Amino acid sequence: MIVLRLIEVSHSGVNIVECIVVVVEEYGVVNKIFFVTLDNASSNTSAMNILTPIFAGYLGPDPDHDPFDPQTRK
Repeated sequence: MIVLRLIEVSHSGVNIVECIVVVVEEYGVVNKIFFVTLDNASSNTSAMNILTPIFAGYLGPDPDHDPFDPQTRK
């Protein structure tokens, strides 16, 4: 089980990434990330721009899906 962490600083993309990376490294699941769910806040988009290269090495890029295109987000 992964425990969610409170982000006690501003919710900037960088701070979100730091929190997520700490958790996935602590649980040893960096190479097991299947998806990340966030809302459409601009800081989350910034966070995903940073996280995608970290996690994409495991899954590989999906050429048919642009996670940063608001029209294709689910």
